[in-house]
Amino acid sequence: MAKQRIIELIEQINKRKEGRDSVAATYRDSSDLKELAELVSLEKNLSFAYDVLVFISEQYESMGRFSVAGIYRLEALKIAEGLDKDFDEMLYAILCDRNYYVDDDCDDVRVIVDKLLPEKTIEKLFNSIKRRRRSLKHDPVEMSKEYLDCIDEIEEKIEKNRTYSGLGSCHEMWDLKYRFLLEKGIVWKSPAVLNPRVMFD
Repeated sequence: MAKQRIIELIEQINKRKEGRDSVAATYRDSSDLKELAELVSLEKNLSFAYDVLVFISEQYESMGRFSVAGIYRLEALKIAEGLDKDFDEMLYAILCDRNYYVDDDCDDVRVIVDKLLPEKTIEKLFNSIKRRRRSLKHDPVEMSKEYLDCIDEIEEKIEKNRTYSGLGSCHEMWDLKYRFLLEKGIVWKSPAVLNPRVMFD
């Protein structure tokens, strides 16, 4: 029964994208993603559970919620031993997620992937992340529970209050986000504020 509901939820999320895989998930998908996460924890078929966890992580990544994506990728890796999957991309993605806001050596991840990948591959991917640590700064407040608890509501308000889209619209969205988060007592800094020498359009 849980498996059927999982399939239905994934179909619902994909349907909202109007058949385009490249379209990002939105706040409208959050309740379905939370239900998916609860259901997948009950799933006995580890290969299916792994694929669902990857799906959940990809949706959160598309929403720009990298810390949450990293959590579900780590959960996928924890059940991955013995599965016939390609873990190189998964490891690289989780290293990117975990280093998006702060430098993270990911020692807990290394312990898990030691059983999944050859040492040479692990070293290559870990060294790659260390070399390319964030060129842009992003506000670590986005990792906080307070931020994550209200961001769906904030994104809905942004969508309802924005006046235009297209070139330069990120600045209006960031101004709205700053204002709405501040109303919740959360001080958030936009990429433009944190990276003053970078031109954003």
